[in-house]
Amino acid sequence: MVAGLALLQTPAAQAQASARVPAPAPGSTGAALSPGPHLPLPTGLAAQVDFWKAIYSRVGTGEVLFHDRNHMDVIYGSLDVPEPRTGAAEAAADRYLVETRERYRRVLRSLAAGFDADTLSGEARRIHGLFGRHASPGTFAEAAENVRWQRGLRERFIQGVAFSGRYQSHVEQIFREEGVPVELTYLPFVESMYNITAYSSVGAAGIWQFMPGTGRLFMRVDGTVDERMDPIRAARAAARLLRQNHDRLGTWPLAITAYNHGPYGMMTAVRTMGTRDIERIVKFYKGKAFGFASRNFYTEFLAALEVRRGYREYFGDIRVDPAMEFAEFTLPVAARFSTIARALEVPVEALWEVNPAITANARRQDRPIPAGFRLRLPQEVEDEWDDVLDVLRARRTEAPPARRGGTG
Repeated sequence: MVAGLALLQTPAAQAQASARVPAPAPGSTGAALSPGPHLPLPTGLAAQVDFWKAIYSRVGTGEVLFHDRNHMDVIYGSLDVPEPRTGAAEAAADRYLVETRERYRRVLRSLAAGFDADTLSGEARRIHGLFGRHASPGTFAEAAENVRWQRGLRERFIQGVAFSGRYQSHVEQIFREEGVPVELTYLPFVESMYNITAYSSVGAAGIWQFMPGTGRLFMRVDGTVDERMDPIRAARAAARLLRQNHDRLGTWPLAITAYNHGPYGMMTAVRTMGTRDIERIVKFYKGKAFGFASRNFYTEFLAALEVRRGYREYFGDIRVDPAMEFAEFTLPVAARFSTIARALEVPVEALWEVNPAITANARRQDRPIPAGFRLRLPQEVEDEWDDVLDVLRARRTEAPPARRGGTG
């Protein structure tokens, strides 16, 4: 359990706890902590940033917070709910979480029906205290519709920090080349926790979570090569998309939010609100599709930026993977990785590791990789490229394997 976040198991224990999310230990949130004028942190969004910093750095994956979705510093309590490993366990956990949320809603609805602040007791008194002395019945009626739970992400963030070391220097160089602030290289912590195999239920893939249609505007996406799964190739695409968003919207907070909500959605928000002020849009824009994820995307990013940059203060001296070193060559003809691996006298898995854009099906079927593909070789065998070329010239090209059962 994490102290100081009203992380509580029972109503009796909850009555003893603090109501508000404190700033994480390494520093306090505020305008002075903004990364710079291009990435402002408005005072009115500080509570959201503090909430997400706590989720990333202090609340473990086995713990769930219940909070108000509009007032992120209002924390009703918490439960220890280990991440489910089976479908049955997931269903049981969901029932438990729904029941707990409904309990908080019942208390809020009872307060909305009317109360005497001097005679309240138990959990009703504690929850009333979260909103201050001047809260009205309408305040509680609204709050009853906005109870939400959020699972902690501390362990996943630590894993992401460790893994990101392989790619961070490469990605930062790409963002500099594309004229995008290097701070934005930390967006994958919001999108995927730097999970290289991330694949959402709607088809977004890779650490940058590109949908297929958007991905094809910038990368090769097909059954053999899916560059969305390559953190470095997809970083170039992400930088160009973010630059386009900025050119359309005029500020980096809006460009970042558009990465989630879409540039045209954010253009509508700017037009509707008559402002480019990210705080006013986050707090007051009521667009139908501008939901919790879009409303929190910029503040999640600011939180991830601070935690990733200051990871030693939050997590101690964890081991970060060394930067991946490789050499790139252009395939002159189509070739199978098995052929290239034999020429290099290395396991084919060594090639897969530095070429994550090759799809799982292409690996399993040992499909020829198309001519023109920018092939990476582990640095220790880059001097053997001429041997590979000799083999490929002898073969000229490798046709796909014949289908079983006929030639049709």
